[in-house]
Amino acid sequence: MRERLLRAGATLFLEKGFGGASVRDICQAAGASSRMIHHYFGSKRGLYDEIIAGFSEKFLDVPMRIVAATPETQVEFALRFEIFFAETLEAIIENREIYELVDRAKEVLPAYQVYHQRLGEFLDAATARGLFRAGVDTAMLTGTILDRTGRQVVYADGLDELIGVSVLSDDDYKRRWVKANVDMILNGLLAPDEPGR
Repeated sequence: MRERLLRAGATLFLEKGFGGASVRDICQAAGASSRMIHHYFGSKRGLYDEIIAGFSEKFLDVPMRIVAATPETQVEFALRFEIFFAETLEAIIENREIYELVDRAKEVLPAYQVYHQRLGEFLDAATARGLFRAGVDTAMLTGTILDRTGRQVVYADGLDELIGVSVLSDDDYKRRWVKANVDMILNGLLAPDEPGR
């Protein structure tokens, strides 16, 4: 019952916003009596807070494990960075409704702060090992990854209508999208500077 209320709450909060989703609507969608929200969560706000807290706790566990150790080489860094990018995308896809709910509410979750801190530490360690060119602003990169992956998921339905593919339904496109973004971040768009060009 508790899990059904959490799922129904997440869906209705996303559809109608916090103010528009009534306790009655949530309980009806969950197939529960209207007293169950108060029993399990104390109030509608308690339900909302529990949804957000659960998302924040588990949301980025896998990507964070990937950047836990310092890379030794550029090849190792590039491989782990691509896996990290792909796993961030997967985490957002798996938690799409709640991610969109948090995005709309403009909430800054503790999970986001941990994400930025740990990814920043990973990038700073790679910088200290000389794996990046001089002048790379690693602090700007941490937000770029979460923004790129999040926007791709939030706008997936519109992109599917526009270009006929989506990271939600086409695994080949998802792999290509991750590789293209990682390549652009790691290598840029310009060809290497050569004499006479």
